[in-house]
Amino acid sequence: MSQTFSPSEVPVSPPPARPPDPGSRRAGLITLVLTLVLYPLVFAVQHAAPPEPEKPEQGVLQPAGGDAGFDLTGRALLKLSKAFGDEPTLTASLRGQFDKSAGVQLSPADKLRTAIVKGELVDSGAALDSLDTWEDTSDEPDEQLATDRDLLRKVYKQGSASLSDAERERLETRFGWYGRLALVHDLPRTSAERSGVLGGGVALIVVILALVCWVVVAFVAGIVLFIVALVKLGSGRLQRAFAPAPRGGSVYLEIFTVLLGGFLVLRLLGAAFESVTDPLIATRLTLVLQWLLVGVVFWPRLRRVPWERASRDLGLHHGRGVLREIGAGVVGYLAGVPLLAAAAAATYIIVIIQQLLRPPGESGPLPTNPVVELLQHAGLIDLVILFTLATIWAPIVEETVFRGALYRWLRARTGVLVSGVVCATLFGAMHGYEVLMLLPVISLGFIFAMIREWRGSLIAPMTAHALHNGTALTVLVAILTILK
Repeated sequence: MSQTFSPSEVPVSPPPARPPDPGSRRAGLITLVLTLVLYPLVFAVQHAAPPEPEKPEQGVLQPAGGDAGFDLTGRALLKLSKAFGDEPTLTASLRGQFDKSAGVQLSPADKLRTAIVKGELVDSGAALDSLDTWEDTSDEPDEQLATDRDLLRKVYKQGSASLSDAERERLETRFGWYGRLALVHDLPRTSAERSGVLGGGVALIVVILALVCWVVVAFVAGIVLFIVALVKLGSGRLQRAFAPAPRGGSVYLEIFTVLLGGFLVLRLLGAAFESVTDPLIATRLTLVLQWLLVGVVFWPRLRRVPWERASRDLGLHHGRGVLREIGAGVVGYLAGVPLLAAAAAATYIIVIIQQLLRPPGESGPLPTNPVVELLQHAGLIDLVILFTLATIWAPIVEETVFRGALYRWLRARTGVLVSGVVCATLFGAMHGYEVLMLLPVISLGFIFAMIREWRGSLIAPMTAHALHNGTALTVLVAILTILK
C-alpha cells in the first residue's frame, strides 16, 4: 500500500551541493607560490623609475625636458587668460595660481619656462627679473640651459626680431610651445602668430564646463543611487546574483598567475625592442602585443574545463539580459562615484600634506600620471591603440582576470568586503601610477568587484570599466589637443 503525505508533510530534499572550482590542491599550492613570487616582480617593474635618457651627442639639440604637469598648467592658464581678453582681475588670479604651481621644486628648464610665463602674464621686466636670478643648481648642470637663458634675455630685452633663424629654431627645439610663445610675445595681440600659439582658450573653457557638468550630474546621481543601495542592502531587498563556490580548486587563481607571467614577458620584449629600434616604435609594438594577453581568458580550456562551466563561473554570460546588465553597469558605476570622489579627495589631501611637511625650499614635484605623459606625444595611431586598449582590452581582460577569476577564488575563502578590498588592491597596484595616485584606482577596482557581487555577470563591471576609461581618456585627449 503506497504511503501518502499531506502537502505540509511532503519531505523537502536539500539543494544539491555546489562542487568546488576545478583544479587540485597540489596545483593550488604551486600556483599560490608562483603568484607570491611573480606579483612583487610585476609591482617592481611597474613602479621602477624610468631609465635616464642617454645624453645627446655633442652639438645635437634635444628638448630641455621638465615636469609634464607644470608644463600643462602654464599652457592652460595662459590660454584661459587670452580667452578672457587679458582681463586684469582674472589675469592676476591666474598669475597667483601659476605662482602656487611654481612653488614646488622645479627643474632648471622649468624655471626658464616660468620666466616665459611671467613675460606673458606680467611684462618683459618680470621675465628679465626671473632670468637674472636663474641658476642651474642640479647635480649635473646642463650646459645648454645657460645658452637658452641668454637667448631669452635677448628676446625680452631686444625683441624677438633680434634673433637669427638658427636662434629661433633653437628655442623651438628646446622649449616647444613655450619657445614659440617667447618668440611671439612682442607681436600685436591680434596677430595670427600669437593666435596660433595662445588660441584655444574658448574651446578649453567649453571642455572644462562640460567636464564640470558631467562630474556634478554623476556625483548627485551617485549619491542618490548609493543611498538607495545602502537602504536596500540594509533591508535585505538587494539581491546578490554572485554565488561563491566551496573552498577548493586552483584553475581560476591560475588565470591570474598566467597574466602576471605574460605581463613580465611583454615587459622583457619591450625592453628588447627598445634596444634595437626607436623608443616610439618599441612602445607601439609592446602595446599591440598586449592583445595577446586576451588568451588568458581561455586558460580553463587548456586545463580541460568545459567552456560552458568556465564561462558560467567567470561571469562570461548574459546574466538577466545583455541590455539589462549594461544598464546595471552604468547604474553601478554611478553609485560608486561618491567612493571614487572620496578616494580622489583623500589623494589630494595626502599630496598637499606631503608638500607641507617638507622643509622650506625643499618641496618636491607633484605626482605625475604616465598616461598624460604618453598622450602628450601620441599621434593618431597611438590614440587608436590606447583607446582600444582602454575601452575594449582592459574591460575584457582585466575584468575576466580580476573580477571573474581572482575575485571568485577569494570569495570561496573570505567574505565580500575582504575579497573586494584584496582584489581591488592587487588590481590597483599593478597599474604603473605613483603610489600616491593608486587610491582612486583601487577604489575603482572595489566598485567593479561590488558590481560583480551584485550582478554575477561580468557584463555590468565591463560596462562600468569601459565607461570610466572611455570618459577619462576622451577628456584627456580633448584637453591635450587644445593645449598643443
